[in-house]
Amino acid sequence: MYNSFNDFLISLEASSRYLEEELYSRSSEKNDLLLTLFIISVVIIVLSLPILFPAVNSVNKSKDRVLALFVEIPNNFITELGKRCEVFLSSLYSEEQQEEEVKSEDLDSVKNVIDKEDGANMQLGMKRQIGKQARNSSTTSK
Repeated sequence: MYNSFNDFLISLEASSRYLEEELYSRSSEKNDLLLTLFIISVVIIVLSLPILFPAVNSVNKSKDRVLALFVEIPNNFITELGKRCEVFLSSLYSEEQQEEEVKSEDLDSVKNVIDKEDGANMQLGMKRQIGKQARNSSTTSK
């Protein structure tokens, strides 16, 4: 009986060793894959730096040129433009108010005309209804 269980124990230990070896081999494969991906990403970043720095540098230079244009504008010219803008906006606002007043007056007058026409039409309709008979109510002789 001892020899029977001894063979079973040896087989279990061998199976455990095979499982352990397979786990180590799979983990080393995954580590190799991750290391390869990491190295590739670092290489891509290093290769993109020579392209990225000149582009950023040119954008910074153009930004500085545009800002320098605004600095070169004299202050009195800026205040004059500000005054012109305020005058334009105030005139635009007053024109809009005048247009709204004219529209509201026109709308009121149109409503009054419509109300008068409706009143006249109602009176005319009442007069017509008094003299008319329904179509189905007339009798025909045979």
